[in-house]
Amino acid sequence: MFLFAAIIGTSIYWRHISTFDFTNTPMTAYWKIAYVVVGATFFTYLLIPIAQKSLRPTTLSMYNYLQPIVASFIAFMYGMDTFGWVQILAAVLVFSGVYIVTQSKSRAQLEQEQKQKQS
Repeated sequence: MFLFAAIIGTSIYWRHISTFDFTNTPMTAYWKIAYVVVGATFFTYLLIPIAQKSLRPTTLSMYNYLQPIVASFIAFMYGMDTFGWVQILAAVLVFSGVYIVTQSKSRAQLEQEQKQKQS
């Protein structure tokens, strides 16, 4: 998924990438990019299989849905974004979807209920 996204993104933004002056970019910017790529993305994806051993898939998937809300909140707190009705509507829709998903039953629960009905 990341490979195809990189290919498509590079083709779309090639003109901007090719004219960007990488030599005048402060080193702190590179460290911040590395933190996001390695710390917040790479290590997170490494931890997902570990979490799948002990958590239900619905609980684990909530993390992916709540991540943009947390990022938006942090951006708003640092003054890098605005807060309006669009963000409120998006948060309500995300929380509604997470609630609906967490109310679903696992296959084991459904099979157990089916056995109880047959008994």
